[in-house]
Amino acid sequence: MAVLGRLAVLAGLIAAGFVFSTAARAECGGDVQCIAVGATAAEASTNHHGGGSGTVTLDFGSVPVGTTSAAMTIFVAAVTRTDGAMAVLGQITVNPAVDFQITGGTCSTTNGPRHPSSTTAGDIGTPCTITVAFNPQTAGVKTATVDVPLNPPCAGCITGRTATVTGTGGPPVRIEPPRDPKVVGLIHAQAQTAKRFSRAQIVNFQRRMESLHRDGGGGEAVAERSTGRAGSAPAASGLLPTAFASTLVSAATTGTASLSYGSDRTAGWSGGAGGTGIWIGGNISFGTRDATDDASALRFSTDGVSVGIDRRFSERLVVGLGLGYALDRTAIGTDGTRSRSSGSSIALYGSYQPTRNTFLDGLIGYGALRHDSDRFVAAANDFARAHRRSDQLFGSLAAGYEHRAPGLLLSPYGRLDFARDRFDEATESGAGGNALTYFEQKLSALQLSLGLRAESQHETNFGWMLPRLRVELKHDFDGDRAATVAFADQVASGPFFSVTPGGVKRDALLVGVGGDFVFRQGLKLGVDYQVLRSSGTEHSQAIRVWLSKELDGKSLTAGLASAAGGYGTPVRVEAGVTRDDNVNRARDAADKRSDYLYSLGVTKGIALPVTSQTRVLVTGFANADKLRSIRGLDRVSAGAQGEFQYRASGEFAAPIFGLFGRASLEEYHSGLRSGYRTSLGLTARQAWTDRIHAFGSLAGNWRHARSDVFDARDYAARFNLDYALGQTGALYLGGEYRRGDTVSSAPAALVYTGGAKAFVADDAYGASLFNAYRYEAKTVLWTLGYNRSLGPSDSLDLSWRQAQSTPTSQSGTGGSSRYTANQVSVVYLILF
Repeated sequence: MAVLGRLAVLAGLIAAGFVFSTAARAECGGDVQCIAVGATAAEASTNHHGGGSGTVTLDFGSVPVGTTSAAMTIFVAAVTRTDGAMAVLGQITVNPAVDFQITGGTCSTTNGPRHPSSTTAGDIGTPCTITVAFNPQTAGVKTATVDVPLNPPCAGCITGRTATVTGTGGPPVRIEPPRDPKVVGLIHAQAQTAKRFSRAQIVNFQRRMESLHRDGGGGEAVAERSTGRAGSAPAASGLLPTAFASTLVSAATTGTASLSYGSDRTAGWSGGAGGTGIWIGGNISFGTRDATDDASALRFSTDGVSVGIDRRFSERLVVGLGLGYALDRTAIGTDGTRSRSSGSSIALYGSYQPTRNTFLDGLIGYGALRHDSDRFVAAANDFARAHRRSDQLFGSLAAGYEHRAPGLLLSPYGRLDFARDRFDEATESGAGGNALTYFEQKLSALQLSLGLRAESQHETNFGWMLPRLRVELKHDFDGDRAATVAFADQVASGPFFSVTPGGVKRDALLVGVGGDFVFRQGLKLGVDYQVLRSSGTEHSQAIRVWLSKELDGKSLTAGLASAAGGYGTPVRVEAGVTRDDNVNRARDAADKRSDYLYSLGVTKGIALPVTSQTRVLVTGFANADKLRSIRGLDRVSAGAQGEFQYRASGEFAAPIFGLFGRASLEEYHSGLRSGYRTSLGLTARQAWTDRIHAFGSLAGNWRHARSDVFDARDYAARFNLDYALGQTGALYLGGEYRRGDTVSSAPAALVYTGGAKAFVADDAYGASLFNAYRYEAKTVLWTLGYNRSLGPSDSLDLSWRQAQSTPTSQSGTGGSSRYTANQVSVVYLILF
C-alpha cells in the first residue's frame, strides 16, 4: 500500500506538470515562475534544481579608496513553465548604492533569461548577466545586496533572488603631485594663463600708444610711383601668388585676432593740446605647449578685450585710463583635463615724446582672475574639480626712436613688461582621496623685448595701405614659480609637495607682418600676423585685426605720402590665407584633415638683356608657411629660378619662348619631408589680344627628401589664360596635368599599401598615427581666380583650386586610393 501511495502521488505531480531532476525542488516548474542566481552560468542553472542555495556572494577583496575595481558578473537563470513562458524580471537594484554600482549586463525588465530551445516545462533557459563594480568611498568592509525581483510577483512562487556583494576599502593609491603630469600641467597652465592675461592687455595698450605718436615733421607727399600695377597680369606675368602655384600642401598653426575702435591722432607735431579719444581693442590668441617628461601637452586659446579713454594734455603728453576683460581655455592632455579662466583689469597708461622722434610709453594695471579646473584622475575614474582666484599687478615701459622719411618709418625700441600674481588657496572636490589642496602661491614675471618696427606707405584706390614688419627678441626672467600642494585629507599633517613646472629664463623670437588699410573716410582696418618661437616647448601664432575711426572728423590720410622709389625691378611681397579641405590627401572622408594655411612670400627678379631678341630672367624667392593645427607641415623654403627667353620680333602678338631651371631648399617641421626640389622645363607666352594673355609650360620636377617616401618625381604640362578687366584687375584660369609620384597620408589600409611604392610612419600628424604612402598617379589641377587691382603697387587675389589624383596602378583589394582636394585662397600682394 505504501508503494502504491507513493506512485499515486508521483502520478499526480506529473499530471500537474511538475518536472524535476535528481534533486527537484517543489516550487520550480509547472505553473510556477522560478529564477536563481549564481557566480557562473552553470551555478545559476544548478540552483534552480536545488543543487545550491539559490543565492550568491561576490567578494571584491581589497580595493583602494577612490578607485574602481574590475566588474564582477552575476548570472540569472530561469526555468520554463508548462505554458512555455519564462520568468519576467523587475527593476534590478543594489542597496545601499554607495560603494557598489551596477555597470551593465544583459538582464533588464525587457531582456531577462533567454527561453530555451525546448518548450518542455522545467527546461533551463540561457542565463542573462548583471555586472557590478566596487568603488569604496571610505576605508573598511562594505556590503550590499543586489535585488533581482520578478515582475509581476506571483502568489505561491519565489518572488525573486538576491546576491550579496562585499569588499574592503583599502588605503588610497595616489601619485605624488610632482610625478603626476596632469597636476604639473594644470599648475603650469594657470601660471601661463595669468601671464597671457597681463601681456594681452599690455599689447592692446601698447598698440594704442603707438598710434598716438606724433610724427617728427609731417613729411610732404612725393610723386607716387606709377610704373606697373600689382596683379594686373596674374600667372603669365608672374604676379600671381607663387606660394600657391608650386604646391598644394603648405603650413600654418595657431592665430590671434584683435579688434579695436578708437580715435587716432595723426596731426603734425605742432597740433597742440586738447582732444579726447576713446577706443576698444581685442586679442584672440592660440598656441600649444609640447609634452615633457613631467608635464602633459597643452593647447590654449585666450580672448582679451580692452577699452579706454585718453586725453592729450600737450603736444608731448597723452594720458588715458582703460578697462580689460579676458577669457582663457586650456586643454591639458587628451582625457578631458582642462582649465577655464576669466579676469578683468584696470590700467592707467600714458605716452610722452621728449623730442619729435623719441617716445616713452608706460602703463600700470591691476587684474582679478578666476580659475576653474577639471583634472581627470584615472585611478578614481572621476574628475577632481577646483575653483581658484588670483590677482595680479602688471605694467610695461617702452622707449624708442622713430626715424621718418617720406612714406617710411623705421623705429627701434625696447620694452620691459612685468607682472606679479598671487593665487589663493583652493581645494579640489571629487576623485575621493586623490583630491588636492593648492596653497597660496606667488609668481613674478619679467620680460625684456628689443624690437624693430618698419612701415611704409602706399596710395591705393580706396585710400592708403601701410604695410609693416615687426621683429622682437624676447628674454624672460621668471621668478620663483614653485607651487606647494598636499592631498586634501592630509592638509593638516602633510606630506607637502613642491611643484615647479617648465623652465625659466627663456629666449624667444617674434616676427610679425601686417599693415593698416586707411580709407579716405577716416576708417582704419589693421591686420597683423605674428609668430613666436621660443627656446622652450611653447609655440604660439597670432592674427591681429583691429578697426579704428577718427571721432573728431579729421581725415586719417593727412600727412601720408608714398614712399619714394620705382618699380623697375620691384620686390614683391605676398601674404595670404588658404583653406584646404584635404591637407593629407586621403581618399575617405573620415581620414581627411582640413586646416588653414597662413603664408608669406618674398620674390625679387631682375632681367639681364643678352641680345636684342633674348634675355635672362633671374628670380630669387623665399616663403614661410604655417598651418593653424598641423604643425608638422610648417615649412620655410628659399630658392632661385633662371629663365632664358627668346622673342623673334617686337610685334605685339610675337610669342616668347623660354628655357628655365629652378631649385629650392625646404625645411619642414616634419623631418621626413625636409630636403630640396629641382625643376627643368620649357615655357611659352603670347598675347592673343590686348586683354587675353596665354602661358604654357612643360616641366620635369624632382624632389629629394630625408625619407624615400618623399623622394619623388613627376612630369607636368600647364597652361594659364589671363583676361584683363582694365583698371579693375584680371580673371584667370589655369590647368595642369601631372604624371608621376604623389604622396597620401592616411591610416594603415590595404587600399594604400597595395599600390604604394614605399610607405613610412608619418611624423607630421601627431596622434593621428598616419602612414605616408608614395605611389604612381596622374593628377589634374584646375585654378580659377580673380586678381583685383587696388592701386599701382597693391592687389588682392581670390582663387579656388582643385586637385584630383588617381593611381595608375592599384593592387590593393580595397579599391582605388583616388583623392580630391580643394583650396580657397585670399592673398594680398604688394610691390616695393
